This record gives sequence, structure tokens and C-alpha cells, in this order.
Amino acid sequence: MHLLMTDRPICFYNDRVVPRDPVDVSGMHPDGRVLLVPIEDFPIDRAMDIAEHFRKKFGVPIDVAPMIAWPADAYVESRRQMNSAAMLTRLESAYARTASPLIVIGLTTRDMFSPELNWTYVFSYRRNNRLAVVSPTRMDRGCMGLFQANDDRVMARLRKMVGKNIGIMYFGLGLSSDPSSLLYSQIGGPQELDAMSELY
Repeated sequence: MHLLMTDRPICFYNDRVVPRDPVDVSGMHPDGRVLLVPIEDFPIDRAMDIAEHFRKKFGVPIDVAPMIAWPADAYVESRRQMNSAAMLTRLESAYARTASPLIVIGLTTRDMFSPELNWTYVFSYRRNNRLAVVSPTRMDRGCMGLFQANDDRVMARLRKMVGKNIGIMYFGLGLSSDPSSLLYSQIGGPQELDAMSELY
């Protein structure tokens, strides 16, 4: 019985879960805005859907920018992955001069790693609480990695990862130890994304 209960958040998506102490951001209106930047072949319509979600759900001033390419030296052959830090440097350079505070989140279909973390891969990587890059690659794993997650599940996971970055970088919220919070700090794989709600 204990094993079944422990595995439930991993194998069963629960869209009714809520954080223990939810943060109401409806009255929060920080200066600046959020910009989603599709990278190379990331679908523009998906970026638009994500932007619309956060516009409606949390009132975030968020737009979608024109596509940007990965830097030529970002691919690391020995890992067969993209260096996420290289993309953050490119985004930093591309959006260095803005009239108002701007949060920039790149969206890519490529598998990524962080040179600062000894991890096999990363879903997301942030810098200076102003820049981030997010990838849905490896979010397609289903229950315990045994099945393929459907497209709706992958999209929900992607929204959560983008939402976590928005919470930290735009709303200025801190990380949480609550697994049901969109700000959960210990995301190790798709199972943690499934256990998270879409609320702060």
C-alpha cells in the first residue's frame, strides 16, 4: 500500500492538486514584461499558446518574439547536447538594450545541459533572474519512463517549467519545498512536473 501511494504522483497526473500555501499573484504588477523567444524550430503556435495561458491566468504582460538561432558553438559533440549557457549569452546580447525591465525566456526543442551542473540534462537554465531557456525534450517520458506521454501532458509540463521561471524572474517569488507548488525546487524529472500544480 505504501508503494502504491508513493508512486501515485509519478504515474497519475492530478490536475486538481493545489499548493499547501498558495501565493496569490493577482494583485502583483511588477515593472516590465516577459518575452518568449522561439529558438530555431520551436513551433511559434506553441509559444503563442503558452503566452496566452499566462496572460489569461495570471495577467502577465507577455509576448512572443521573432525566432532566434542557437550560437554556432553551442552544440557539444561529446554530449550530443546543446550548452544552455551559450544560449543565455546570446539572449543577453540580443536583448541587452531595452527601455523597461524585460524577462527573456527562450524555448527550444533541443536537448540541453548546463556546464555548471553535473546533471545528465536540464529542462531549464536561468541566469541573473532575467534570462532563461526551457526545453520540452525528455518531458515525453510517461509513467516511470515505461510509456510515452501524450502531447497534452508534454505541453502541461512545458507550461509548468515556463511558469516556474516567470514566478521567480517576473513576480520575484522564492523557491518552494512544496511538491505541489509551481515553484518547487527539486525537479528531477517529468514525475515532479506532474505532481506540481499550475499555481504558485
